[in-house]
Amino acid sequence: MVSLNSFDQLTHADYIYKCFWHHEFWIRHQVNIVNHRLKKQNRPVIKLAYVDVLAPQDLYQQTQQVLITDYWLRDKSKFCGPVFEIPRSVYGIYYMPNRKWHRTIQRDVSCFINENTLIRQLWFYLLYDKNFLDRGYVSFSGQSRSYNLSSWELFDMFHKQGLQEYDSKYQELRNLVPFKNFIETGNLCDTIMSTKFSIVIETWFHRTDVLSFTEKIFRALQTPRPWLLFHSTGSIAALKSLGFYVYDDLIDHSYDSHDTAGDTTQRQQGILKEATKLMDLNVTDSLVDHWEKKTLMNCNILQEYNRNWQKDYQDVLDQAYNKALLLPGE
Repeated sequence: MVSLNSFDQLTHADYIYKCFWHHEFWIRHQVNIVNHRLKKQNRPVIKLAYVDVLAPQDLYQQTQQVLITDYWLRDKSKFCGPVFEIPRSVYGIYYMPNRKWHRTIQRDVSCFINENTLIRQLWFYLLYDKNFLDRGYVSFSGQSRSYNLSSWELFDMFHKQGLQEYDSKYQELRNLVPFKNFIETGNLCDTIMSTKFSIVIETWFHRTDVLSFTEKIFRALQTPRPWLLFHSTGSIAALKSLGFYVYDDLIDHSYDSHDTAGDTTQRQQGILKEATKLMDLNVTDSLVDHWEKKTLMNCNILQEYNRNWQKDYQDVLDQAYNKALLLPGE
């Protein structure tokens, strides 16, 4: 097993961040401008629920509020006030115009685990158990923004909280944390394309009341390699409903029906079952031709979104502002 001595943070160095970061700032700034006007008129401010999923107590407040969100909402009746959904065109902020594809496949699988939680640590154990660390490009920072602890301290803590049945994996992996067995180029798409497929562990997989996508899946959608998605129920079906190619001519995504709020085992085992098949996939030029053609279709959807998202978002924000003006003053 190869483990590099140093672990440099992947997150903000990646190319897709450079594509959407300033757009995301603009989205939040526009809400702040509108809320400043509402405060001057003693009206309830607009709450933005965007990408990062708000805690239930913040999302489902009993006091009337105007909410605008890009979440896929499972039950709108839980909201006290009016809700305005940001059009899906907002995903255009993730469009990567200067993409460069290559066909040099060196390993079988890629998987990047930056923020550590108990379930993400379990994934690290499972990847190791399946020999995916030796056969793939894998990173596991062991770090978390939620705790002021070292990677080793977090690794110990999460193991004790519910992973004791994997004690042998814990003992074998502890001294390898933080782990990364590839050299980053500044664009994780390069690393993904150097493997046959990727396992994408989305951020908000544990929330079943809402569905929120981040840059992780949009990176995969614009990279011509198959992927398996660890996210909440119906996440792949949601992407397919938007017209995205999800490799369902190659992969059995039936695991998408399994929940991830409580016991994640069924979805993880379903993903690992498909991953095991893909490890031995014979990747031919004609197969990559097919993937590139389908991925270009995904890129075209995001490019069209990219042309329209700013106007679509502003229209929704204007509607939310006009609604907030009609609500009782604070």
